[in-house]
Amino acid sequence: MDMVQERLSSRPTPIPSTPAPKEPANSTNLLNPSPVPVPLPTPSKLTCFLQYAEANLGVESAQTLEPALQRLGVGPDILSEMDDTLLCEAGISPGDIIRLKRGSIVWWNGPEAR
Repeated sequence: MDMVQERLSSRPTPIPSTPAPKEPANSTNLLNPSPVPVPLPTPSKLTCFLQYAEANLGVESAQTLEPALQRLGVGPDILSEMDDTLLCEAGISPGDIIRLKRGSIVWWNGPEAR
């Protein structure tokens, strides 16, 4: 074995490593890729949504549902994902459940939720 081969064979073999993922220069929220900020779910959002539901969705006395929805921890941001049975048990009629669920998506993604 000549000197070059001997030196090469005596070097430790480097251990391959997985490169760390790089953060994109312009990272965005995967759930909301648009540059519009996502509103934060706050207690006042539920109040505002229920006022909207009463005035625009045909849900009579929607504001009286607030305590029941608060007990369930439901706001307009997740209302559309709630189980209908839970909402019915909270005293909301099936028709109003549909109106509230459909309306919550539109309201939450609209300018009034900002």
